[in-house]
Amino acid sequence: MMNFRVVTIKRFERSAKSLCKKYPKLTQSLSEYLCHLEENGPQGRRWPGWPNLWKDRLGLPGHNVGKRGGLRVVVYHDPTNMPELIGALLIYSKSDITQPDQAEIKNAVQDLKEIIAE
Repeated sequence: MMNFRVVTIKRFERSAKSLCKKYPKLTQSLSEYLCHLEENGPQGRRWPGWPNLWKDRLGLPGHNVGKRGGLRVVVYHDPTNMPELIGALLIYSKSDITQPDQAEIKNAVQDLKEIIAE
């Protein structure tokens, strides 16, 4: 089994906190999801035009919301680090926005790179 190092950026943490207020049972699901990432690496689909970005779906079982209509998590995967790095960049509800714009993604990736450089 391969282990990955999972890092969250402030932008992700703020959005997750806000979503946890809206969906109280999300706290447990999100914790389990991050542990799953740590053990198994990025899931979902690659983001078009960004070779290291992945978009995954996260359901809200305690709120009767499946993966299809639930949350989206955008992660950055850097396989050149050891252990391989996964940066949790963005989390959002599909009901709030369909997809983040390119500028928001670029800013999130930059935030992660600043954390890695420290």
